[in-house]
Amino acid sequence: MPGDAATAPSPPNTTLPRDALDAADAGGPLPAKAAEASRSVASFHIVGRFDTRDPEGPRFGWAGTEIRARFSGSDLKVELADTGISHYDVTVDGGPPRLLDVAGPRRTYDLASGLAPGLHELVLTKRTESFAGVTQLFRFVGDLVPMDPPSGRRIELIGDSITCGFGVLGPDATCGFSPETQSEPIAWGALAAKQLGALRMVTAVSGMGVLRNFDGSLTDTMPERYDRSLADDATSAWTHDAFAADVVVVNLGTNDFAGGKGDPGPDFQRAYTKLLTNVRGRHADAWIVTATSPMLGPENGAKLRAYVAGAIAARASAGDTRLSLLEIGTQSALDGYGCGYHPSITTHRRMATLLVNHVKTLMAW
Repeated sequence: MPGDAATAPSPPNTTLPRDALDAADAGGPLPAKAAEASRSVASFHIVGRFDTRDPEGPRFGWAGTEIRARFSGSDLKVELADTGISHYDVTVDGGPPRLLDVAGPRRTYDLASGLAPGLHELVLTKRTESFAGVTQLFRFVGDLVPMDPPSGRRIELIGDSITCGFGVLGPDATCGFSPETQSEPIAWGALAAKQLGALRMVTAVSGMGVLRNFDGSLTDTMPERYDRSLADDATSAWTHDAFAADVVVVNLGTNDFAGGKGDPGPDFQRAYTKLLTNVRGRHADAWIVTATSPMLGPENGAKLRAYVAGAIAARASAGDTRLSLLEIGTQSALDGYGCGYHPSITTHRRMATLLVNHVKTLMAW
């Protein structure tokens, strides 16, 4: 890798949370409130952060957001709108995913057709992130069957373009960002969560840093976005207890160094410590795993590790001992690259294995 690779150009600007939205009926409009019944039966469940202020229906933009539903019959449709172009994986009954492009004003999309009679399971997963498009869900058209929310292990993944799966479908390092080459479901965090049998919530945006972003800006960093239900909307607020994580994985810092900016200095460690403090305030009992970057060269990679270790030590001195550091190592040209020198699918798989083994040791899973 020639020097430190950039995580992303500056964007224009799991896994099921226990919040659920109840459809009034299988074909009716959706209510605007998140059901207190996060623990109760609902017509469908949204996986990840979502915003319910518009009475027409919930909106969501973070990569990895899922909608899970059960339906009866041979067909299912959904009415969606999007601020840009969002790509989704459509999975029915655990089969191979099918790509669905959602773009522009409200319209009806086919999710399933020609199925055998009986009950079926749908998972609709957002491949792309907020700056590609924010989707609004209006209603399903079909016979939804109420279902319990999934339960079990829960992992929150806080990161940047690496966790978003930026360029993972690209042929090599020379391509730039495009929705067609991004796929969070095959990025390292999603792969690890699947191997661990855990629900995941993805809180990641390309170009984001802890102290400064890829473009050098000091505002709208990930610490500022962490409490939002929509990544690019400062007026939106997320209720963190909607997703009580057992493990929180933080993979940030690449953008603080990348793009020729160099060492961000001690202010980075202070900002990182403050972020960890906020995460701990939101997830009192979780293990927090901090990970190094595969995209930084030896010098900046060593500095990042030292700052992260310092932040962990600062939190330990405050009595927080449920933190650990995961060494990712630098990606290898032998494993290829995704777009913009981002990790290839081979590197993502290697990273996932490291995370799985680390979490298994911590949690005895």
